Amino acid sequence: MKKAVFFDIDGTLLDGSRGMFAMTDTTRRAIRQLQKNGDLVFLASGRPYAFIYRDLLDFGFDGFILMNGACIKIGKKVIYRQTLPVDFVRSVCAVCREHQIEYLLEGEDEVYLDANFQRLSDFYESFQMPQTRLRREFPFDQIVQRTFKMEFGLKSEEQLAICHAFVGEDIDYMRDPRLKRHFELYSKKATKATAILKTLEYLGIALENSYAFGDGKNDMEMLGTVKHSFAMGNAAAEVQAIAAHVVPAVQHDGVASGIAQYILA
Repeated sequence: MKKAVFFDIDGTLLDGSRGMFAMTDTTRRAIRQLQKNGDLVFLASGRPYAFIYRDLLDFGFDGFILMNGACIKIGKKVIYRQTLPVDFVRSVCAVCREHQIEYLLEGEDEVYLDANFQRLSDFYESFQMPQTRLRREFPFDQIVQRTFKMEFGLKSEEQLAICHAFVGEDIDYMRDPRLKRHFELYSKKATKATAILKTLEYLGIALENSYAFGDGKNDMEMLGTVKHSFAMGNAAAEVQAIAAHVVPAVQHDGVASGIAQYILA
């Protein structure tokens, strides 16, 4: 029976905070073996398509769950989109400009960063984010109508508090504990979990044949939804607690270990 296996990127396949910007050969071989067996493999990330490393794009994943589930691509076809409310994006941008908070607007294929925002630009360069789909000049009124997710570069606790105030009934946030001055906002209407269910339905794959690997807060619903869940050894205790299996840390080929022991065995 065909399986669908979903992989988070940061902290699962890679770890840019420790200079690990590509999958190890061991991990590549393990995922490739899944494909040889006829299984489907997907990236399930908080990242927008524009910030997926070329190494990952060229690997040949069967699809992408992007921006925490706000956009789903199967092959070259987008099967789902969930943008942020336009008025919300406008108001957040206005508050950020008033308080000198830098922000990134994430679109379906491109990302948008004001030409005057240097802190975030330096941050993305430090993580070797691709630049070909990063736009520094853009029509703001058009882009706010098709923004899926927002990221912020912060320089103080006061700015962090302002960003926390944007979180609400329909808006969630992500703050990677490794990145103290980075903050993300996204819609609660779309998660990695809802995106996985939509992907399985679209492909006609049973939930019992679903697998997922992750390490972060935004992976918890995903791990709690699939039939077979794997938390990385570098994941927080709360993430490990909801997973069926805990595999070694990303630096120790945890994904490859989980595939070999529980999927290919």
